[in-house]
Amino acid sequence: MRHSHTQRAAWIIAGLLVATLLGACASVPQRRSSYPHCLNRADCRPGQICVAQLCSSRTASRARSMRAPGPSATPAENPGRVMVFDVAEPSQTLTAPTRQQLTDYLAAQLTEQAGYRIVPGVLLRRRLAEQKKQGYADRFDRKSQVALGAALAADHTLDTKILRVGSRCAISATLYDLKTETSKQSASVDTDCFVDSLMVGMKRLAAKLATPR
Repeated sequence: MRHSHTQRAAWIIAGLLVATLLGACASVPQRRSSYPHCLNRADCRPGQICVAQLCSSRTASRARSMRAPGPSATPAENPGRVMVFDVAEPSQTLTAPTRQQLTDYLAAQLTEQAGYRIVPGVLLRRRLAEQKKQGYADRFDRKSQVALGAALAADHTLDTKILRVGSRCAISATLYDLKTETSKQSASVDTDCFVDSLMVGMKRLAAKLATPR
């Protein structure tokens, strides 16, 4: 009986020794690096950055960047120097100053979005007033526009109209080539007829004209 108790005590002591040794092993620092970077992926801890993998990714990225570039979108062709005539509104519900403001805003948007070089509105209106005195009453007459373009060193004209249909408005614009005397590009947008909505419509119209066809 005494032998049995002695054997059991020996087994308990042996178990305690094993547990102590296991705890000591677990507390021993591992060979893996505690730095935020590690050399090999097998030695990395969660959250560490593998230098070898990072270098491989950068090499692949550099190789892709050195490949021949693919086809890109063709930018809109710069039409050169453009005369932007005041916005026409057949229903005549907008005042002349409001139409001039909308015209100037459209011209600014064309410069910003498409890189158009615009003949200053003040200069264009002054020339139109002079032509009117000389008998060129209709600004849409192509012969008078060609003469005006030559005087102001312009290559194109932009005619813009606001059409009211019911409670809605449509803004349309046509870019004319003075050399060939043909239309080069057209665009239109639908909008509400409030002045602030018309301003938004002018910005959308400029964006369409800036997009290559």
